[in-house]
Amino acid sequence: MKSSIKTTAIWIALSMLMLVLWIVGLIIGNILFPSDLMKASNGSGDDGLPIMLLICGLNTAAIMYFIHRTHRWGWHLVFTLALVFFSIQYFMSQIETLWFNDSLKMELNSIWALVAGGAISSTLFSVLAVWTTGNFKKEEQLASKGEMMPFSNTLTMTALMAIVIWPLIYFLAGYFIAWQFEEVRIYYSGSSEKASFLFMMKENIASHLYSFQVLRGILWTLIALLVFRSIKGKWVGKGIVLALLLSIVGCGQLLLPNPIMPEPVRLAHLLETSLSGVVLGMVMAWLFTSTSPKKAVEPLA
Repeated sequence: MKSSIKTTAIWIALSMLMLVLWIVGLIIGNILFPSDLMKASNGSGDDGLPIMLLICGLNTAAIMYFIHRTHRWGWHLVFTLALVFFSIQYFMSQIETLWFNDSLKMELNSIWALVAGGAISSTLFSVLAVWTTGNFKKEEQLASKGEMMPFSNTLTMTALMAIVIWPLIYFLAGYFIAWQFEEVRIYYSGSSEKASFLFMMKENIASHLYSFQVLRGILWTLIALLVFRSIKGKWVGKGIVLALLLSIVGCGQLLLPNPIMPEPVRLAHLLETSLSGVVLGMVMAWLFTSTSPKKAVEPLA
């Protein structure tokens, strides 16, 4: 009972701290790269603050679960958590913003401000999260290490994830979820016409979007490897950790209304990216565990 109360109190405190650091990061980022970012952030209406609190609460829960499952501790854990947090929530999303910016029409300084502010807020939050949860003091309890795949297996799986599996998940989710919304088709193409999946894939290859997603697939794989090397347990548990990080930390900000995307487009992307994040996390965990030195997928139990 005491443990549950303590965990809940830590979750509430860290959620509030995340909100404060989110705002502080936006302010500092906007100072470094002057833009209309703060004005856009304030355009969420009266529901903006409660939604931001909800996002911070969800993010904090996912991060605390990662901390609970990790064998890392101290500054090693701070570095790992900050890198995972920043990469998933800020870096990976903003490089895609740059690719689609012809449609999004977001000023470049706003993108750099988000990245700079995100680096600051994610680093500060990671320090506070590790300290608050007591993981600066657990060296003797967290001495075990995750399994390391042979280097050749790592290269093979990275190539498979980047060239085949991630693009397949990305384009299937994009077409059969987001592209089914007429508003999404109009927003990105200027037309409500719904072409076939095969035709769209030809367009994606011709426009080099497929090549861009191969690059993102490599980055997603590196992030996943960092997560898997940081936590204990069987493939299902590892998959749940990564799925929560990708679907909540990576997509949670789409819960917040913004002036960049019309409401139907934002909600379509929220559904698309959160579901594909869960699928990606579980598939990666199964594949990487199946190629571990044990050469077999561990049982669920």
